[in-house]
Amino acid sequence: VDEHGYKLSKSKGNGIPLHDIITKDGTEILRLWICSVDYTSEIKIGYNLLEEFKLKYRKIRNVLRYLISIIEPHIHEPLDTYNIDNGLDHYVIEYLNITISEFEEQMNKYHINKAFSILFNFITHISSFYFSAKKDTVYCDTIDNKKRQSAILTCKILLQSLTILLTFCLPFTCEEVFQYYKFTNHQSIHELDVEYIKKLLCKYNIKPNYYNIISTLDQDLSNIRVQMEHLIQNKKINKTKELEVFSKLCINDEIRDIIMDILDISNITYNNSEFIQI
Repeated sequence: VDEHGYKLSKSKGNGIPLHDIITKDGTEILRLWICSVDYTSEIKIGYNLLEEFKLKYRKIRNVLRYLISIIEPHIHEPLDTYNIDNGLDHYVIEYLNITISEFEEQMNKYHINKAFSILFNFITHISSFYFSAKKDTVYCDTIDNKKRQSAILTCKILLQSLTILLTFCLPFTCEEVFQYYKFTNHQSIHELDVEYIKKLLCKYNIKPNYYNIISTLDQDLSNIRVQMEHLIQNKKINKTKELEVFSKLCINDEIRDIIMDILDISNITYNNSEFIQI
């Protein structure tokens, strides 16, 4: 049906030739739309609706490009000798591991749209905080800095994993990434599957439960973000690094450091209040 719920038909003139979509936007946008719709109910399509998928595609492509830009200068560094030593990196990789499990579960049930939604939510979430949190570490710290090595290794794992996982809906884009940054001796990205990612993750000792602990604090973090945005909008601060959060959240030092990176703030101090102080 069209965007208004009317059946597509030549007599109504609301039909959309697939050739026109491919000519205008390319096959990847069309595949992205196909992998996102719920085939058990009415399927809507329209040029305005496709604009949404163009934005999603741009988001995915920009994340992949950014990850390549982080890794490319370090291709000749011995990444296999690096370890994931930072709390935020552990959290991201654990989140990736959980995402893979949920993705596999939906794919095995042939719920393609739910599988894509899980991947896209992961991409949106990590791109909202992780890249900005690691920018100074990657570009400013010394080569032998453990925190920098951990960040680069995490970006490498993210790029390889996302390139493999997204192949089902963006085969040309993922093949393009793989041919540019060949991380195995395989000839094509289509020769790899989720098992490759699982073996990759098994090499590193990922600390469990960071993701579950942070997830329980989602509402508290959302409340803090609202206050932060209010301060920025009212021009009381220029950036979040100027903030110190006073909170009654009961967390250990490792979780505290992860939250500081996620929120991009200078410090968290414990007391019985829940407000932000500059």
